[in-house]
Amino acid sequence: MHGRIALICVLGLALTAPVARATPPAKRVVKAPPAQVAKPASKKKKRKLSKRLIRKALKLPRGSVSIGSTSNGRLVGAKRFRMRGLHYRFFPHIKDRETNYGTRELYRLVSYVGRKVARKHPKTSLRLGNIGRKHGGKIKWSISHRCGRDVDIAIFTTTRRGKHVKLGNYAKFDRRGQARGGRYRFDLARNFTLVKALLSYKKAPVQWIFIYRPLKKKLIEYARAKGASPKLLERMSKVLRMPSDSAPHRDHFHVRIFCSLEDRLHGCLDRRPHWEWVDRGDEAYAKRVALLIEISRLSDAKLRVQAIDKLHALRAEAAAPRLVEALEDPEASVREAALKALKRIAGVDQVPGIMAWLKSHEALAVWCQGVLQGRPWSALQADRLCLGQREGEDRLRQVVRDLLKDGPGL
Repeated sequence: MHGRIALICVLGLALTAPVARATPPAKRVVKAPPAQVAKPASKKKKRKLSKRLIRKALKLPRGSVSIGSTSNGRLVGAKRFRMRGLHYRFFPHIKDRETNYGTRELYRLVSYVGRKVARKHPKTSLRLGNIGRKHGGKIKWSISHRCGRDVDIAIFTTTRRGKHVKLGNYAKFDRRGQARGGRYRFDLARNFTLVKALLSYKKAPVQWIFIYRPLKKKLIEYARAKGASPKLLERMSKVLRMPSDSAPHRDHFHVRIFCSLEDRLHGCLDRRPHWEWVDRGDEAYAKRVALLIEISRLSDAKLRVQAIDKLHALRAEAAAPRLVEALEDPEASVREAALKALKRIAGVDQVPGIMAWLKSHEALAVWCQGVLQGRPWSALQADRLCLGQREGEDRLRQVVRDLLKDGPGL
């Protein structure tokens, strides 16, 4: 056996040893043309982000910015509507409520519509109710109006004989289009002009005009009789709507506009539906999300947190894989920011990555299983609830409590 091993070693040395060769006769050397050396494939250079570009992505722009949704949002840099404008005026009680603040886009819409109505019907001005507070947020007179994109406009009214009436407050109409015991009538001509103007303004597209269903029917019938285009009739049928989660809006038009592109890039959120005739700037939005993902990978932890917070505000679903990666960031503040964002935007595709991260922390996984026992949550909801931090079980408990603050207690 030892002899066989020695033989193999000798053979190995022999195979690797240089072999002496006889010197061949000298030949004339002919120089070959230089060979074309293939250049290595150039690696795509990682672009360097300028401070200006980073600041533009993270810092709010000047002017008004609507952030969040109309039922759970806020307003920054609000535009104050004067109590009386060229073609509009607020009801007197709005002064005490201080709900005459909105976005600049909403202000331009109101000004445009007021001009259109006054041009068609001289001596007519809009009567306005609630818009929102200076900094947005909840108002006790509505479940929305929280981020400057809602405005209440009074219904135009006539007497029985068709004379225009200027009321000091709203008049509530029945299904026949009459108000206050039949003293007043729903003014079809002026209300149709109002709706048509609202739907024609492209710089602040209207998403909804909430109104009592029988009044909507009257408006569409009137529009058809007046020869309105099929496009206008289609838009009226979609945008005019009686809300299902609040009062039927028998005394005013509740107008809601879409987020402007600039506001959308800083966290303004539109709920569906998104009308096909409205350009919401999806391409610019996708580019902003990609930029924020780049910023979230920079060496500065503070910038990483800010970028992740902004992705959270944008509800950027495309960023979810990057947020899963950020759960392993060396900085606790970055991990926490990623966790909060994932609670909002994680989808089915991210569940395996999240669970793989969770399983690497055995104590958290065991505790989480105990919390979820007997609770009627779907598997995906359970996976979202099982997100914790490296700091231990106490941190996970706090996270779950935050998730369940509006639900069952632990």
